[in-house]
Amino acid sequence: MVGTVSAADFDAEVAEVRAAMVNEVNELGETALYTAADKGHLEVVKELLKYSSKECVLKKSRSNMDALHVAASQGHHAIVQVLLDYDPGLCKILGPSNATPLISAAARGHTAVVMELLSKDSTLIENTKTNGKNALHLAVRQGHVEIVKALLDKDPQLAEGQTRKVRLLYTWL
Repeated sequence: MVGTVSAADFDAEVAEVRAAMVNEVNELGETALYTAADKGHLEVVKELLKYSSKECVLKKSRSNMDALHVAASQGHHAIVQVLLDYDPGLCKILGPSNATPLISAAARGHTAVVMELLSKDSTLIENTKTNGKNALHLAVRQGHVEIVKALLDKDPQLAEGQTRKVRLLYTWL
């Protein structure tokens, strides 16, 4: 290729090939970014974000989860921070059964992730899954007291009109 293309053309070609590779999906519909977020590889996530398209970051796997959602679900707080710094709007993307990353993190007991997501958008607390359950319901069901406290600190009215179990737990806290 020496002498046939300019350095700028060569750099553009390399960038195009790199972007194509980074944005590829496997048989499960997972991008490299998704896999790195799932496995907790922070430095890999940071490097891939440099070359990922917006569509790649938003891409959902066959399990209907994107990179932020899977990182939140796995409790990878630092990765959640990096992805939210990239685009704070990612926290509103819905996953399986209309679950937000907040709902998934709350259900699995990832307090730091819950706090991070709420710091970016406290209105996430109002979202419910298709079955009507919200982050509070799921945190209560799993016995995640710190998350229940954090959610109720953000919105004390959240316990109003909820199930008897939530009201009892709220008075116990």
